[in-house]
Amino acid sequence: MKALLFVCAALALSLSVSTSKADPSCTGWLFQSEGNYWQECVYDDGSRHCFRATDDSGSNQEEISC
Repeated sequence: MKALLFVCAALALSLSVSTSKADPSCTGWLFQSEGNYWQECVYDDGSRHCFRATDDSGSNQEEISC
């Protein structure tokens, strides 16, 4: 009975860990010669997203194509 309880607890723990979402991994805001800043992020599903902003703190950011 203890073994079954242990297996159920381990299964529940593994399911809760595998479904958690991580924050995206992003570069810092990088300056472009035309005066904008851009940033590239990779989400936990492997997708890439790029953003443009008006300053290095990410003001007025909008998603752009990578």
